[in-house]
Amino acid sequence: MKNLCPHCGTDLDIEKEVFANDKLFTGHNCQGYDNSEKQKIIRVLSVLRQNGGFDFEVLGMGMNTSGYPGAFTKIVQGIIRSVIYGKVLHLYSGTSLIGDERIDLEHPNATKNCRVEDFLKEDTRDWDWVLLDPPYAIQRANLKLGAYGEYGSLSGNTLWQAVMRRYCQRHIDNILWLDFCAPSIKGFGRKKLWLLLPGGFHTVRVLSWLKREMKPML
Repeated sequence: MKNLCPHCGTDLDIEKEVFANDKLFTGHNCQGYDNSEKQKIIRVLSVLRQNGGFDFEVLGMGMNTSGYPGAFTKIVQGIIRSVIYGKVLHLYSGTSLIGDERIDLEHPNATKNCRVEDFLKEDTRDWDWVLLDPPYAIQRANLKLGAYGEYGSLSGNTLWQAVMRRYCQRHIDNILWLDFCAPSIKGFGRKKLWLLLPGGFHTVRVLSWLKREMKPML
């Protein structure tokens, strides 16, 4: 049975999870709602849980201490390693050593240095997983994204979306996608979302697990 507030409809179990480590939280208060990041998340997740469909988890993202912009935090690495298995393709891999094939424009930890779009147009292998953390619009984009030849969010680039979508529909069984958004691809269903809270005034990140629900499209 769902544990909902009879007055405002908030899922009290979700609220407890989100504020689990917040020492200032003293309990549910219908009149105490504001437009804080956490309260917005609670409202969204309350609706998702009531409608069912997929799992989700809210947790702190942790700090990137690698010195490399955009590298996975230890928390994110832990989630990824707990989920993936089999043959893994890692796109925009940067410093990461996760994946049998790692594609990055120039980092030496990659197994192949090239543009991701060029790789996707040529590769015909099938994979159990694709892991990707594509560049998105961030501060100092000219410095952090310039190496990729991009200066904005790839997730908002319709040409890039089309290439990524076709490749996944033909060759991928599971997708782990870290971004500002929670993308969806025809033929795949959402298995789980991790909402990662970086703290301060930074934007929430979403790690999406998409699982194939249809046969590969040729």
